[in-house]
Order: sequence, then structure tokens, then C-alpha cells
Amino acid sequence: MNFTKSALCALVGVGLLLPAAGVAASSGKLYRWVDATGRVHISDQLPPGQAEEDREILNRQGRVVDQVNIPEPKSPEELAAEERQQAIEREQARQDEILLTNYASAAEITQARDERLDELHHLIHIAKQQVDRVNELLEKRRIHADRFLGNNAPVPEYLQSELHKLSAERDAHQRYIEARQEEMAQTWVNYQQDLDRFSALGSVTPVVASDH
Repeated sequence: MNFTKSALCALVGVGLLLPAAGVAASSGKLYRWVDATGRVHISDQLPPGQAEEDREILNRQGRVVDQVNIPEPKSPEELAAEERQQAIEREQARQDEILLTNYASAAEITQARDERLDELHHLIHIAKQQVDRVNELLEKRRIHADRFLGNNAPVPEYLQSELHKLSAERDAHQRYIEARQEEMAQTWVNYQQDLDRFSALGSVTPVVASDH
């Protein structure tokens, strides 16, 4: 049954809400809500659809004992932001599982990092040796080319080709060295992040080895 606000006040005034056989005898509580037109309703039963709307819950004496506030529907932007955040959390959980599966301690992470840094350092050393070798060959070819130029003769095509190939080979080694140096720096950062995350997941305090 529904009552307008004024009708409820009248009922309270004459004490009709108090008897056990009164309005709320079946459930012991009343609901109060405002419809789309601004009209206040009070009933011991919610009409269809009202369960998804804001409302107040009253006791048998007409006092508010609880409130139900239905949140506003989320915008497409908010839903998209939530999905992105959930995707980030799922990826973090996946990475955490991999980390804990691969390593049993921070010391193991540190050891793996240092071994990889040693490998990269060795590769760079070999590449620098190759640069030195190519530079020596280039110097010899240039001296040879200068002899032709000193005699006002053109540098033979085969010699020009060798100079070009050696220069390209040296440049390739240099790019390789730069790439491995960048990899070393990123390797340090990545493993340090693993150490920090391992510690955050409740393991031992990260162990930091000396710099390379």
C-alpha cells in the first residue's frame, strides 16, 4: 500500500503505525522514495523497478533506519578506464607469477643479472676488437690509395670498394657496441625492478651487487 507524505504524517499522529497489524506488520519496515515527478511515496513494498532507485528505509515508528543510494551509471569513458586498469592488474599478476616461478630468492635474481651483464660486457669487448682490426685494415688501404693519389693516378675501383666495405663493417660493429651498451643499461634497470617487486611481494630484502 502507498501513502503520500501528508497521509503518513496523519497516520503517525493518530498512532495507526504502532499496532502489529498495521501497515508494516508483514515486513516490519517501510520504504520511502521520490518518483520522477517529485512525489514522495511510502510503502511496505517496493514497486517493480524501484529496487534500482534511491530510497530510505523506515521503522514502524516512521524513523529512517537506513538509506539505499544507487550509484549513477558509469560513463563509457569511466568503463573504459576501469577496463584498462583491470588489464594492467591482470598483466601485473601474470608478471608476478613468472617472477616467483623463476626465482626463489633475491640472491638468484642478482646472480642472473650479473651473469647477463658479464655476457654483454664480453660481447662488447669482442666487438671492440673487431673495430680495431677493421681500423688497421682501413689504415693500410688508405695508405695504398694515397700512393695512387700522390702519383696523380685514380684510385682503382677494387681499392675504393674495399675502403667502402671496411668502413661499412666498422660502422656496423660500432652500432652493435652501442646497442649492447644500451642493453646493459636496460638490463640493470629491469633486474632492479624485479628485485624491488620481489621484495614487495613479501620476500627478502633485495641484494644489490656492485656496479659493472
